[in-house]
Amino acid sequence: FGARLDDQQSLKPVRPPGSVEESRFLEICIRCGECFKVCPNHVLQPLAFEQGLEGLWTPYAELDWAGCDSSCNACGQVCPTEAILPLPLEEKRVTKMGLAIVDPGTCLPHVGAEACQLCVDECRGAGYQAIEFTRVRTERADGGMDEWLAPVVLGDKCVGCGLCQMRCYQVNVKDRQVLELSAIVVETGE
Repeated sequence: FGARLDDQQSLKPVRPPGSVEESRFLEICIRCGECFKVCPNHVLQPLAFEQGLEGLWTPYAELDWAGCDSSCNACGQVCPTEAILPLPLEEKRVTKMGLAIVDPGTCLPHVGAEACQLCVDECRGAGYQAIEFTRVRTERADGGMDEWLAPVVLGDKCVGCGLCQMRCYQVNVKDRQVLELSAIVVETGE
C-alpha cells in the first residue's frame, strides 16, 4: 500500500518498523524529519495530504521506490518521541510493517504471461524466506494448459519490508514496462 496512497485513501500508510499504533503515532509524531535523514535507502518519505492534515509530513514507506533494509534500525534510534520505537536490530527484523500481497490478476506467472521470480529472489536475498513458489495452471488461447511456478507469500514470515514490491516495480513497471503497477504490494491491517 505504501505506493498506493492515491488509489486507496481509506487504507493506512505503511509506517516504519516499530511504529506505535496509528492513532497514537499521529498524536506523538512531531514531523521532525529525523527518520527521513537517517534512512539509507530513502524508503521513508513524508506524506502529503493523503491522510488529510492529520497525516501531513509523517513518515511512510514508499515501497515502489525502495524496501526497508533488513540490517537497519536507524529510524527508531533517532525518533525523539518514540512514535517509532528504538528496536534492537534482532527485534526489528521480525517486526511487521505490513503484509505483502500478490495480485494473481497481474502477476506474470499467475496470469501465464512469463516466468518471473524477482520477488522470491529479493525476499530470499534479504534473509526472510517469506515468499515461495506454488504451481499454477493457466489456459492458453488454443485451449491447452500451461503450468507455472508463481509466488505465494507466507503471512507468518512476511514482515512487509517491501523489498519484493520495490523489485517488481523497478523491473516490471519502470524498466520493462510490462506492468502498470507492481504485482506484489505491501498493505497494512487494522
